[in-house]
Amino acid sequence: NKNNKFVFLKLEGNVSKFRKNWLVSIDDILELSQHSDVSTIGYTNKYIVGISNFKGNVCTIIDMSILLNNKKSTVNSNSCVLLRKNNGIALLWPEIEISNMDLTKISIDEYKQDKFFEKVMFAKNYYIDEKGNLWNELNIDQLLQSKPIIDGSNLNGFV
Repeated sequence: NKNNKFVFLKLEGNVSKFRKNWLVSIDDILELSQHSDVSTIGYTNKYIVGISNFKGNVCTIIDMSILLNNKKSTVNSNSCVLLRKNNGIALLWPEIEISNMDLTKISIDEYKQDKFFEKVMFAKNYYIDEKGNLWNELNIDQLLQSKPIIDGSNLNGFV
């Protein structure tokens, strides 16, 4: 089952195997982009990198490494996923790639069989690759409706 419908995203460093690998459906992505000029904003949550202009759209940049793993992305991490459903949000990931990796969807029960299992926020489906690595499909709707994103992206009073 060659799977071309996902962009593969990884968190870096000492990350639990349940939180390290992420997938975002191509259908949920407006664009993969590099951010360069970021305006930081004071008095926001630590996962808000700031705002940046992407082809005329001002986006709030969310550091997914902080949001999902409480660890800041490295300084040279500048790959953003612009979301189709909300083009006012860009997700910063330490590593982004497009691949033809074989993935097999597994049930939550199969996922939980690992004795070190931990529940992962914003995951909706689970996959395993040919090397046995676990992958979480990011639940974009849940992410966009979560309190951290709603509070963090409502920066109109600051801009």
